[in-house]
Amino acid sequence: MERYTIKNERFKAEEGKGSKKSRTFLTERERRALFNDRFFDLKNLIPNPTKGGEASIVQDGIVYINELRRLVSELKYLVEKKKCGARHNNIEVDNKNTIYGTSKIEHPFSKMRLNDDDEENMEKKKPESDVIDQCSWLQRKSKVIDVSVRVIDDEVTIKVVEKKKINCLICVSKVLDQFHLDLHYVAGGNFGDHHSFLLKTKIYEGEGSTMNPSVIANRVIEVVDKHNSLHGCSSRR
Repeated sequence: MERYTIKNERFKAEEGKGSKKSRTFLTERERRALFNDRFFDLKNLIPNPTKGGEASIVQDGIVYINELRRLVSELKYLVEKKKCGARHNNIEVDNKNTIYGTSKIEHPFSKMRLNDDDEENMEKKKPESDVIDQCSWLQRKSKVIDVSVRVIDDEVTIKVVEKKKINCLICVSKVLDQFHLDLHYVAGGNFGDHHSFLLKTKIYEGEGSTMNPSVIANRVIEVVDKHNSLHGCSSRR
């Protein structure tokens, strides 16, 4: 009896140790809860999620990440372009100063003085700070349509996500005519119950390179909502 009780106690002790080790692994319920929390966090990071399903959240996340990558690459390109332009202008100014003998490089304390060259360099640094104004990105959303507008120099990219029952391309084309935008590229696709369109346009020469993306997005939403309301009223009749 004593041997039997000792073996039984050892078996219980080993069983207890095994149960403690098994606690380090997640159960199926805990694993699902963890994935649901991660999908919820990913959905909150996306500006305009289309649906609440896991597959649509992952697809929207991939599209949003690709858009951010393109935006970062375009910003880097603009910054490098501005830097190269400033360096080229500085080289031309230095060459002119050496030709006319107005350079102050031979003086050991010339860099400490605030002269005309410093004022010119300050003016040349201003365009680099205007990159945000020249490259802006905005999103607007209504009940039936999502609009994303990105402006880079004279290029305007418009992305439209709409429901399948609505045909907004005609409305968007009218908005392009109103803002004098020249259409260069159009792409479209379907996912779920929605249509997605991408329009790349350019500002006409002579119209100016400043274009407010919020004005374009608000106008597109206004025209599409008006078209949707009229179309809904006619279908009810």
